[in-house]
Amino acid sequence: KDPYLISNGSQLALMLTSKADDTKGKFFKITKDIYLNDVTSSNWKNNNPNKWYSGKTFYGNLDGDCHIIYGVYFAEYNTGWSALIPIYEPTESGGYIKNLGLRDSQMIGDRSGGLIGKVNSGNGATIINCFVDDTVSLKGVYSEGGIISWISGYYNVVVKNCYSKATFSGNASQGMGGLLGYFDFAGKDAPTEEEKLRFNDCYAITSDNVPVCFTGDATKLGAYFNDCYGNVSNEKYDY
Repeated sequence: KDPYLISNGSQLALMLTSKADDTKGKFFKITKDIYLNDVTSSNWKNNNPNKWYSGKTFYGNLDGDCHIIYGVYFAEYNTGWSALIPIYEPTESGGYIKNLGLRDSQMIGDRSGGLIGKVNSGNGATIINCFVDDTVSLKGVYSEGGIISWISGYYNVVVKNCYSKATFSGNASQGMGGLLGYFDFAGKDAPTEEEKLRFNDCYAITSDNVPVCFTGDATKLGAYFNDCYGNVSNEKYDY
């Protein structure tokens, strides 16, 4: 299907803030690197930067086409999820965000993520070939996640070939993770094959003893890892 092409910050903002019916089942493709702020100065965050959005939901499919988003900035509390994509909720089976990088960005809020604040999908979602580098800083009251801050339920979410080197400056009360901050398993017991949350071929380089995934026995909650690595005590997740 021919995608809607995105080449600047205004178009990216329109994609994110459009009504649900305008993005449900639609395909979007980024055609060049996008700067949401001028990040050439090391002090850019203190120079009245353009503020990104929180709590907005994207319902479609996004192909970054190996491009990078720079200068995502959000610093405000009591606003829900903050990230490049605050909430991702694909409405058709096989929804995806892929081939996308994030650099020179800062998210401060209740639940802060690098790429995605919250994945909330009953139809399955795939996050593939994405990265968040060490120029991205996160601070969240409740959760902080380098790739995803929060996943709600199982719902066949797959994260593949992704890495994060995001830095963490908070002490989130519910969970912090280089890849995933927190996993709300919605009171479910043993997940079916379709409901499992999977991380494949991913890694996270973090500081301050932040693990790859939130603290806890992830397998009991339906989260499965294959060839995933971290630098905290030589983490290796393969189960």
